[in-house]
Amino acid sequence: MIVVFDLDGTLIDSAADIHAAVNHVLAENSVPPLPLTAVRSFIGEGTRVLMQRVIAAVGADPALLEPWHTSFLAEYERNPAVRTTVFPGVREALAQLRDRGARLGLCTNKPARATGLLLEALDLAVFDQVTAGDTLAERKPSPLPVLHTIDVLGGGEAVFIGDSEIDARAAEAGRIPFGIFTGGYAREDLDMFPSRFHFSDWADLPALINPAFVDPATSPA
Repeated sequence: MIVVFDLDGTLIDSAADIHAAVNHVLAENSVPPLPLTAVRSFIGEGTRVLMQRVIAAVGADPALLEPWHTSFLAEYERNPAVRTTVFPGVREALAQLRDRGARLGLCTNKPARATGLLLEALDLAVFDQVTAGDTLAERKPSPLPVLHTIDVLGGGEAVFIGDSEIDARAAEAGRIPFGIFTGGYAREDLDMFPSRFHFSDWADLPALINPAFVDPATSPA
């Protein structure tokens, strides 16, 4: 069994550190800061799209995208996990899935370097395959990154776990069974997308993927 996960808004709440890096760039350019709620709504389609949305939100010249994006990445890579938290129960669920023989993949639109730094800082470097936003020519919502992750892990039965419409569109386009974490960064009603299950508590995930993954010692009699 292969289980592929999104990162931001699914395994971790990273919005505060992304917000801090965005406002660092704005301060460098004498632009007033953006609120956390605005920056959170920009997350999901990679850092370049994030900064395109920032530039549009503050009314800056679109020609600033390259220098602002470079500055954002430099600041974010310096401080990837100051305020970022792992959602409760994530580590335990990942360990339980691995113990039951699941192959774990990560498919994120975040660049590979930032992803690696973040996983190491949060002690989440447990994945058998990491497909980042710059691994392939396409990013989610294209299904190719998720399908690539599954293929590298050997193919076969798989499920993709995500939190947003970006993840849902990738799963739907690739005809990949999809599980929705409801505590993330979705901007749209995810009920409009096909899914195998929804969950808000990570302790529930192993059994939702496969009842055989439940630890008998923790199951009700």
